[in-house]
Amino acid sequence: MHMTRRLLTMHMTSYLALLLLAALAPAFAGSATVPTEPGRIAVTPVVPMGAALFPLSSVSLLDGPFKRAQETDRAYLLSLDPDRLLSYVRKNAGLTPKAPP
Repeated sequence: MHMTRRLLTMHMTSYLALLLLAALAPAFAGSATVPTEPGRIAVTPVVPMGAALFPLSSVSLLDGPFKRAQETDRAYLLSLDPDRLLSYVRKNAGLTPKAPP
């Protein structure tokens, strides 16, 4: 049951992040000039930028469900063995895996 709750928390966190991105997408649509590449032209924004960029370091979560979900996800990811996660990558690269998958 604990694993089910952990997976549900991870899915809810992913869902909320996706929902936030979908809500913010219209604010950023057409808000930047696309760098030119060979064969492409630069696009100038038609609508003035309505949002300002800010550093991620200026964002923090207060105590609440999102903070608890972040801490739960962090604890889960730190509990995973990197050697087991990279087992197939090392095998496909022709290296000897350090741990079984």
